[in-house]
Amino acid sequence: MGAAGSSRCIVLVPGEAPVPPGLLAALRRRRVEVAIARDAAAVMVELATRPAAAVIAVEPGSVRHLLELERAVQRYYAQTGLWTYRPGTGQ
Repeated sequence: MGAAGSSRCIVLVPGEAPVPPGLLAALRRRRVEVAIARDAAAVMVELATRPAAAVIAVEPGSVRHLLELERAVQRYYAQTGLWTYRPGTGQ
């Protein structure tokens, strides 16, 4: 990952949904530091605390305020990528 937080990413998992173990395992194999956030506001707090190379939204259809989060990340943390992950689909 790039210089924007080096090898750190924020995994956004909505509500009480489980964190996908396959995703975590893949990130750890690549020595990526992972922070877990449960909502869009928590992602912004994480980014304000310490930059990250990417935000990965798990089950993006279930994430409230995802569009607003995308806009805020693009505006205030343009160096941070916003990706989506759907367990079981390889996406």
